[in-house]
Amino acid sequence: MSWIEWFKYFEQLVYPNCCCVCGDLLVQSEKVICTDCLMNMPFTNYHLQDNNLLVQRFATTSQLRQASALFFYEKRSRYQNIFYQLKYNDRKDIGHYFGRLSALELQKSGWFEDMDYIVPVPLHPKREKKRGYNQSVIIAQGMESVCHVPIEKDTLIRVVETVTQTHKNVYERWDNTQGIFKLQNNTTLKGKNILIIDDVLTTGSTLKACIQAIHEEHPAQISLFTLACV
Repeated sequence: MSWIEWFKYFEQLVYPNCCCVCGDLLVQSEKVICTDCLMNMPFTNYHLQDNNLLVQRFATTSQLRQASALFFYEKRSRYQNIFYQLKYNDRKDIGHYFGRLSALELQKSGWFEDMDYIVPVPLHPKREKKRGYNQSVIIAQGMESVCHVPIEKDTLIRVVETVTQTHKNVYERWDNTQGIFKLQNNTTLKGKNILIIDDVLTTGSTLKACIQAIHEEHPAQISLFTLACV
């Protein structure tokens, strides 16, 4: 056994690979999530439905080409651990894994046909510096590794640092996101077919603000995808 193999062996003893959902040890063939948790994940299958509930939720404010989420989000569910570890425990591997998994599913229904850019929802620079990364970018990188659609993360920017929306109602969340995004190069996305990526969709106020910022400058064909939705 080489010294690299010994190092990996002892690393596994100290920092074993555990499921990001239930915490059980993973077997060698498993990555990030155990087979049982993956098989029981509450998938939405929205990508298989043209006029699904997410598309309908945005119908009054914007015209979407398509919208989907990988699974349904429920507070205090064990699947909430995915986002806690992704956002606060530096588990970028989780975002990359689920980004790849999502792209493999979306690809089956032709989601990426004629897609020009993947646009991750931006964090404010202060928050991204504090966290060290933007989880939406990590998810997008996982997707890009499968679909090979380029990521555009320098055009849509967040110009206002909002306070947490956890305890806000629908109106307060919408008011809290007004004018927080803008395009710093207003020609890059002009007339393009773009896919906006975020981690969790609750009221949709953040994504609506992104769409508004893009459409105020130039029209574009917009699709939405999040790892989870309420």
